[in-house]
Amino acid sequence: MQDGRGPSGVLVCAMFCFCHLFSHPVPAMQLLSAKRPGSGLWPSHRRYIGYVCSMVSEKPNLPHSKPLVIKALTMSPVPCFNKQRSGCRPFCDVLIGETKIFTTAQEYERMREHRIQEGKVIFPLGVSVHGDVVFSVYHMRSTIGGRLQAKVCSSDSSSRIYHSNYKHSTGTSNLLKTFS
Repeated sequence: MQDGRGPSGVLVCAMFCFCHLFSHPVPAMQLLSAKRPGSGLWPSHRRYIGYVCSMVSEKPNLPHSKPLVIKALTMSPVPCFNKQRSGCRPFCDVLIGETKIFTTAQEYERMREHRIQEGKVIFPLGVSVHGDVVFSVYHMRSTIGGRLQAKVCSSDSSSRIYHSNYKHSTGTSNLLKTFS
């Protein structure tokens, strides 16, 4: 439901932190929840409130404006999405805002199947990002029929949102994320 309770809750919690009532987002969110039950705050809201907390702390962590090169993304453990429940054919899309800037997807036959025993999947990216970045991991599957009749589709596996300006200021990063 898009009633504005989430965004207004973020604003109130950020104000709590800005006024130094709290130095971490969780207590601010707990106070808001106690005073206004059903405030509808998500983990991503906690992240944004945390940015405000880090900017107004005694040792402020201010955002930088440099682009960041994401070398690789690691997914662990390997999910089981194939028919045999033994692994998957994952690919990763990278979006800035709502614009897809990179994908590791290929033709179905060229996609490698990863097995649970491998423990992790490493997506080589080498992509320069700036601002709000979304990493979406999908499983590619072929439906009904042989090679000539096959229809390729994807199943959403997981997504993670990342803001590059509050992370490493060195210019490069290997992201290790656990997708489950």
